[in-house]
Amino acid sequence: MDDMHRQTDYYRDVFGLKPEGPVVLDGDWQDGPAVVFNMNAGSSHYYRGFVSPNNIAGKLKFFVNPDARPDRSALQKPGYRGITLHSLYAEAPELIKQLANKHGIKTSSMQHNEFGEESFVLRGPDGSSWQILPKPNLITPPVTQLTFESTIH
Repeated sequence: MDDMHRQTDYYRDVFGLKPEGPVVLDGDWQDGPAVVFNMNAGSSHYYRGFVSPNNIAGKLKFFVNPDARPDRSALQKPGYRGITLHSLYAEAPELIKQLANKHGIKTSSMQHNEFGEESFVLRGPDGSSWQILPKPNLITPPVTQLTFESTIH
């Protein structure tokens, strides 16, 4: 479990996401995970979830298998169909780059991705690749508070 913290603390320390709770061990002994993840007998995984600081953008859920799995991480890069390439829009990408470097996470130089967007890529301690992009200027402002209104009168 300490390994899961070491591998995923950068989501909090570099990206500013909030852990939604403690690390959890799920396994084939639980009906839900066994069915959802098509788990083999005797298998398990650690789970850790994170939410955005304003807690309205959904949850990021990360699973780490304690047993050996094939390494397919060479397919994790922009423009490829890798297994865990993520994109993160940030107000200050340069701050993310500084924090990543401070925590010993190597980053690429700023470059244009396959869509012509200026970005950089980092690879976290958990093996996930992240493309960090400047937050775009939106015509419609983003939702920062969740409200429910009835459309039936």
